[in-house]
Amino acid sequence: MAQPVIDHAAELAKAGAGAETRLSKAWFLMRKYPLGAVGLLLFLLLVFCGVFADWLAPMDPVKTNAETSLAAPGAIHALGADMMGRDMLSRIIHGARIVLQSVSARPYWVACWVLLWGLRQAIYWDGLILLPSGLLISCRLCPYW
Repeated sequence: MAQPVIDHAAELAKAGAGAETRLSKAWFLMRKYPLGAVGLLLFLLLVFCGVFADWLAPMDPVKTNAETSLAAPGAIHALGADMMGRDMLSRIIHGARIVLQSVSARPYWVACWVLLWGLRQAIYWDGLILLPSGLLISCRLCPYW
């Protein structure tokens, strides 16, 4: 029985060994993990909308108009209007800015919470009884530390 012939160059290229530049490495990873590439594109779209919300939004997101209350999607309101007549597309685009601000502020709030929790344990219970719960809370609130 003859052994199969393995094309080592083709196997290395398939594994991404030929990727020399950053662009070729990024292209390899996008082909290998397409769901991650879609997630990255959605994240970049969120960041783009958050940064350029003032220029991208077609209308003022807080301006009310009783005449267009609960308007269906159309030429004036691409995604329709809410019950106060505010443009939904503008509100979604400006919401991206709020999401980015809250995500960037989260680690600081978590650090304050964990510090206060640890001080409470150290003062009241000598830090021995609730030490595992403090570690659990700090890991649960901010797992990327």
